[in-house]
Amino acid sequence: SMVVQTLTDVRSDILILDEPTDGFSKEQLYKLRDIFDELEARQIILVSHEEELENLADHIYRVEKSDGLSAIQQAG
Repeated sequence: SMVVQTLTDVRSDILILDEPTDGFSKEQLYKLRDIFDELEARQIILVSHEEELENLADHIYRVEKSDGLSAIQQAG
């Protein structure tokens, strides 16, 4: 895919993606694992509201806002 071709030209041990799946179908979301495997990045940080992506993660951190303060909770 064009995404993989573009990203594989960039060599880095870390990749940070902020809401990269906005507008993706469920089928497209499930293909992300294959794309991430092809990238061979040592660490990928993905910020998303998509619960379907939790199965891609080794560690999950949830940020919840209460009374104007954000709190981070490790979920898995």
